[in-house]
Amino acid sequence: MHVHREADERFEVLAGELTARVGDETIVLRPGEHATLPKGIPHCWTATGDEELHFVVEVTPAGNFEAGIETMFQMAREGYVRKNGFPHLLPFAAHHRMLLHDVYPVSPPRWVLRLVLGLLEPFARWRLAT
Repeated sequence: MHVHREADERFEVLAGELTARVGDETIVLRPGEHATLPKGIPHCWTATGDEELHFVVEVTPAGNFEAGIETMFQMAREGYVRKNGFPHLLPFAAHHRMLLHDVYPVSPPRWVLRLVLGLLEPFARWRLAT
């Protein structure tokens, strides 16, 4: 589960099936269907069903969402992301200021995450540079 501080997230499914958990509600979207997940509401989404998922996502206002996605894909290409899509601790610490600006996980609390990652950031940047 994650939260967007200032952005709504709209999904439109082109193929496959997307299941989103929004607060306590579960939404299943199929081709041609769409939903908007409002800012400030904890949510998560995943591909479900047997067909490969293709969808369009719009984040409004965009903030640094595109840069964050590009960073996450780069970390994945470099092997710094787990199978569940979440980055390993040191790469996350090295990029946390950008990645947590608009989007952050529900747990642990945002202030705890920023404190711990901020303390790790210098070591993480040094370690990843060597």
